[in-house]
Amino acid sequence: MVLVESIWARSREVPRIQIRRPVALVTDDGYVATAVTRDLSPGGMQIRCDRANAYALNPAGDFSVQPVPSRIDAHFTLPLTAGLAKIDVECRMVYFNELRMEYLIGFVFSHFKDYSFLKLDRFIQETT
Repeated sequence: MVLVESIWARSREVPRIQIRRPVALVTDDGYVATAVTRDLSPGGMQIRCDRANAYALNPAGDFSVQPVPSRIDAHFTLPLTAGLAKIDVECRMVYFNELRMEYLIGFVFSHFKDYSFLKLDRFIQETT
């Protein structure tokens, strides 16, 4: 857990990368929400989605969420010079906002799977 906290702290020191990529978010109960990333950093991401998917991810609709204990698995691809890289990461919701009939949801990454952190790091290096 210390590694994740240090990554999150570092992510606030680096710029967020604006990127629009489809993302599948799988909840503990197996629901698959679809969304689009808005920005990405080493420690987390912001997504944009519709009302149905937003409330599937946050059934209470609580706009002042703290990192919720439920796990959400995120799956998306990132364009690298070598081709598309599949990213699989466990994350937790940290904020939930409505903006002009869309929902913006922030996630902190908590556990990367299958070298996903190295792929994300490569993407950030190639983009900045």
